[in-house]
Amino acid sequence: GHIIADAGYPLLKHVIVPYDIDLNMPSDEKRYNYIHSTTRIIVEHGIGKYKGRSRIFKRPLDMKGTVHFANGVSLNA
Repeated sequence: GHIIADAGYPLLKHVIVPYDIDLNMPSDEKRYNYIHSTTRIIVEHGIGKYKGRSRIFKRPLDMKGTVHFANGVSLNA
């Protein structure tokens, strides 16, 4: 798999970043940047919708409660 990242990240084997914006950039690089940006927007909107549906993401994690819950599950098993 690949990670679609913004220009703030380095280009790596598994990280896809846009081309640097240049006034004289070729049309294929402009099109790639457009598709790259569109894809990132779609993914970010999907994550936002998922977070909106999941109440767990609307509050900070309570690690203490999670540990007690995990201990209770393991003791009851």
